[in-house]
Amino acid sequence: MYRPFLLGGNMKKIILFTILLIISLTTFSAEKADWTVMVYLAADNNLDNAILRDLNEIEKVGSIDGKMNVIALIDRWSGRWMYGLDGIVLNRENTRGVRVYHMQQDDNMRVINSPDITEEMGFIAGDADFVASDPTNLENFIKKTMELYPADKYILDIGGHGGGIGGVITDDHEKGGQHITRVTELRDLLGRTFANVVNTIVAESNGEVKLNVLSFDACLMSMYEVYYEMAANNIGYTVASEASIAGSGFSYDNIFSYLRDDIENNGIADDGEDYSKNMVDQYFEDYSDNSISPADLSSIKLVNSILDNANQKVADVFNSIYTEYQNTEDEEIIFEIHKTLKRSRMMLSPYRNDSGEIDYYEHNDYIDLIDLLLTIKDNELLSGIVDEDDITEAIMYLRQNIVAHKSMGPDFYSERVHGYTVYIPFYKRGIRDGVPFETHPNMQAYIARDTNFLNTPMGRSIFTLTNTYLSRMSQLSDEQLAEIEGDF
Repeated sequence: MYRPFLLGGNMKKIILFTILLIISLTTFSAEKADWTVMVYLAADNNLDNAILRDLNEIEKVGSIDGKMNVIALIDRWSGRWMYGLDGIVLNRENTRGVRVYHMQQDDNMRVINSPDITEEMGFIAGDADFVASDPTNLENFIKKTMELYPADKYILDIGGHGGGIGGVITDDHEKGGQHITRVTELRDLLGRTFANVVNTIVAESNGEVKLNVLSFDACLMSMYEVYYEMAANNIGYTVASEASIAGSGFSYDNIFSYLRDDIENNGIADDGEDYSKNMVDQYFEDYSDNSISPADLSSIKLVNSILDNANQKVADVFNSIYTEYQNTEDEEIIFEIHKTLKRSRMMLSPYRNDSGEIDYYEHNDYIDLIDLLLTIKDNELLSGIVDEDDITEAIMYLRQNIVAHKSMGPDFYSERVHGYTVYIPFYKRGIRDGVPFETHPNMQAYIARDTNFLNTPMGRSIFTLTNTYLSRMSQLSDEQLAEIEGDF
């Protein structure tokens, strides 16, 4: 006769305790490393091939047991066709959608061999409906990484398309449409993660968790407005470019090799400053032989008091100009603002014109902030309105936040970029695709909506003066506008 084996009460308790102990150890005994590097790569767009190469560069360095964990999420192109290493190929199930890897050293630049931890991280491997630009996905990635791979120091690198204050992380998913993470969404999710969730996870760490470095392998992200939004989130240093980032992006193998060697030699002595400086040096070394493409990279230390001091002094400059115009109604002030914006160093991207010569596309609304102040100082009319000391002090405070900055390209560009831009819409009028258009006076309020910056002295002063300038320019006839622009 078959007799079932019955457990006694004590044996049941022992087995239950053992199971709970195993679960507890599995969940909470993650070894704390010196550094955890989080890499978030948005490649569900035309950057798929370039970003896949970035991932392979990261794998050439990998992680260091007990010292450095490199966790990389990549959301790949989900369309039917894709650019592969050998040209246009049919996309496959195993090459689309989202994957998360615990990067381990491997020199094969054609295949990712690191452990796939997508399911462990709470995502669905190969999910083609994953939207990298959904702030919730980035937030969950950060939370889970810091829970499973805790460290004394943290780095977050965001790779993909960038648009400055307009946003970062674009997703051209197969179902149509494009989504971008707004800067305010990035600000809020980092604030939530580091102020709430992360500090709860590592409450025993005797202090707040700090994101030591936030780097953007994405275009146009080095803006005062972006830094102001990020500064409240306990972030040490940011690394970003005023200009377009080359399609090949950062050389991650060199950047992470520096971090690996520094950890092995010095432990966690670096708080992120030396690492961020090296990123700037490495970027310059990678692209300095290119005399055509404008490029720059900055490391900015996010110190609230310095940002606030600069904010007030820049506001004083713009308020002086606005007050003078209100008191005198001298239209020459508006016209000189237009000329000054045009002459200030705008962000450029090279292209070949119809004659095959190198020309430059201007990102008219993103202007180097320090160069703008210097151009105001050089303007005969405006310099007579503004206190020169206000300009000098504003530039002094702006430069105090810059840890490292290097620029390259044509002299007319490289000598006039200084670290970060500011968004000031430049008045434009014309025909686009057969339809008349002009810069709308409320464009700045729309682009910068919901930002903390817009409610600062600098934000309010720039908005007030810009709105007045755009409104007045829109009242000019085509002949009057042509006459003004004919002067420069």
